[in-house]
Amino acid sequence: MKKNFDKTDPFLGVKKKARYRVVGVFFFSIVVLMGGNFLFELNPNHLSGDFIVELPEEVQSRSFLVGEYKKLHDILGRPFSEEDFRVLKSFKKKIWYVEVGLFLKKSKVDMLSERLILEGYAPETRKRKVGEKIIFSAILGPYNFFNAEMITEKLVTKGLKADINRF
Repeated sequence: MKKNFDKTDPFLGVKKKARYRVVGVFFFSIVVLMGGNFLFELNPNHLSGDFIVELPEEVQSRSFLVGEYKKLHDILGRPFSEEDFRVLKSFKKKIWYVEVGLFLKKSKVDMLSERLILEGYAPETRKRKVGEKIIFSAILGPYNFFNAEMITEKLVTKGLKADINRF
């Protein structure tokens, strides 16, 4: 029996496209498989084996002390003595106060003190003479320098005028 090859297949073009697609998918799968194995066999290096946990106060005090060390070295132009280090360490002592608000009327300071008490602070009212006028302010503390800074930032973000002082 003789086959007749003269007749053309009406779906020959579609079959050729389908074969090319199958071959393309096959090669693409091989490339993805080999590339994926290469990419996913790498161990992640973003995690450290040892974790160091530092408290925020320690981080701030270290950076503060390093900054003060550099400033003093530039100003003094000499190596530091034990006295210089003692002065730097004194910043960590509880000798800092946060002064909140300055008012001419004691009633306003009393209202501010009540608000600070509701927020968990223990304010004291302080009276000072500036020139011919007497001003009142609420005082929080004593704190070390870094806690005083943090409290000042909190109060400023709440819209209060606060400053760090030594009295």
